[in-house]
Amino acid sequence: MKNSMIIPLLLGACVSLRASTAVGQVLYDEDHLKCYKVVRDELPQGTRLAELSNHQFGDEKCKVRKRASYLCAPTVKWKVDDALVPNDPRGDALDTDFLCYKVSCQDDEKREITINDQFGERRIQTTKAQLLCTPAFKVGWQNVPCGDASAPACAGQCPNPPGVPPLVCAPFGAGCGCVPQD
Repeated sequence: MKNSMIIPLLLGACVSLRASTAVGQVLYDEDHLKCYKVVRDELPQGTRLAELSNHQFGDEKCKVRKRASYLCAPTVKWKVDDALVPNDPRGDALDTDFLCYKVSCQDDEKREITINDQFGERRIQTTKAQLLCTPAFKVGWQNVPCGDASAPACAGQCPNPPGVPPLVCAPFGAGCGCVPQD
């Protein structure tokens, strides 16, 4: 092969590798949630009473349905309208899935809030809460028993599959299990 052909081939390979590396780095910055509708949940129907509080809206007493409505998974958004989004505002990286449950709270006060995200700054108005999303772990490679120790002295080993947040042996349920590292 002539030297005049080798240089363009190497440059093309470097550009391809650089683009692939950039996408790989973006994929681990999962700061969005993509939610999927739950079409079957084996828990019995019914509601639970929960007292909820947050720094924005204060205390609320709510009924929470037992069956989940959505499963939300950490996701990265790196293209919009087929263009890369290099200056996408970033939140904290998420490691955990969430299950979202329909909720009915006593307080349905309307609130005006100025908010800003990648789609722009604007005023929004909210009313009653609709969902409560709770951290959830898929059973499988996560939440497997680890070691012979019992909580709180969990010291066993956990599998750490590629592309998964690091897992540590920690108190889980009545014993010890593999959970994402904080």
